[in-house]
Amino acid sequence: MALEDELCSHLERALERWKDRVDDLELYATEGSTLSVSLKSGEPSEVRDSHISGVGARVVKDGRVGFSSTTKLDGLDECIERATRLSRFGEQLTRWEGFPAPSTLPRVGGLYDKELLDVGVEDACTLSLELARVPSERGAVLTSGGLSFTTGAKAIFNSRGLALYEPHTLAYAHGEVVAREGDLVASSYDYELSRGHELSLREMANRMCDTALAGLHAVAMEKMRGTLVLRPPAVADVLDNVLVPSLSLDSVLKGRSALAGRLEQRVASDLLTCVDDGLLDGGIGSSKSDDEGTPSNTKPVIENGVLKTFLSDVYTGCRAKDKSTGNGVRGSYGSPPSPSVRNLIVHAPEAKADEVGSGVVITNLIGAHTANPVSGELSVEGR
Repeated sequence: MALEDELCSHLERALERWKDRVDDLELYATEGSTLSVSLKSGEPSEVRDSHISGVGARVVKDGRVGFSSTTKLDGLDECIERATRLSRFGEQLTRWEGFPAPSTLPRVGGLYDKELLDVGVEDACTLSLELARVPSERGAVLTSGGLSFTTGAKAIFNSRGLALYEPHTLAYAHGEVVAREGDLVASSYDYELSRGHELSLREMANRMCDTALAGLHAVAMEKMRGTLVLRPPAVADVLDNVLVPSLSLDSVLKGRSALAGRLEQRVASDLLTCVDDGLLDGGIGSSKSDDEGTPSNTKPVIENGVLKTFLSDVYTGCRAKDKSTGNGVRGSYGSPPSPSVRNLIVHAPEAKADEVGSGVVITNLIGAHTANPVSGELSVEGR
């Protein structure tokens, strides 16, 4: 509570000093403490306990936007001054309606787990060994990996009166398993994320082992026509690198979206529905508002194969003479927001590998990041 009071007090005072010197001002702050354990060859190799905090300032002056950031609360005035100077080089906006005003925000559950605060160094090291135990039992090796437990918060204050502070927790595990048989070598990577302190480490380790061990006996195949089944990791690669970039209204305005001009048109099978859900209980992308203060919501993006909406933040919506869809997302306090999904929920037909007749089941894609965002084309290696 002391950290919350100190942070919010600094933001409030800075807004009061600057609100009459610029047209609009937004201060976005994050703070977080992370306990992490790194693994190498199945053993803990490093333990860290770190704290990171910072503030990003976005200024609108004479219809132009400037941005700057700082890690020093007592350096907020200098940060805002830099953002004001930089605004001279920003795009001239002809229709600026301001940052989000205060409004009734929805309730979202499962974002903060008090039990995560009780995870200590010994607990984290014990859990990391659990992640390494399964590969060892199955004749493989966890060559690298790690766990981290974070408690943090975001705060959004702006000159229109918005004052928001929201705490959160996050647990993260990742790893790479290598399997060997004679001269044959195969590997697999996987990860888990949770808002709570519990992670499905054994299930994650078994998934990695299944993929790595199966890869030892991979065989080349001839060209064929049949059914292609993508397992969740491969689906995520396609969505992240092909679909999601094209859903951004910013990409549309820049001529870099394969879906430009196709609203209310069929863009996929009528068996596919994708919903963007910023209110998902315990969702990694969930919160009361997006990273600008626009209330979170749930909306269809693709419904029965038909494109229903593009995703926007305040700035992009302004350029398109439209409103924000509640999808202003930031990588950190050190960057301004950009349009992206919150939690993308995919509804599509499911198939089991043993139900596929003539076809191929793919777990991972290599090279999906090279997808062409304009055409939507991609050339990948499937495993």
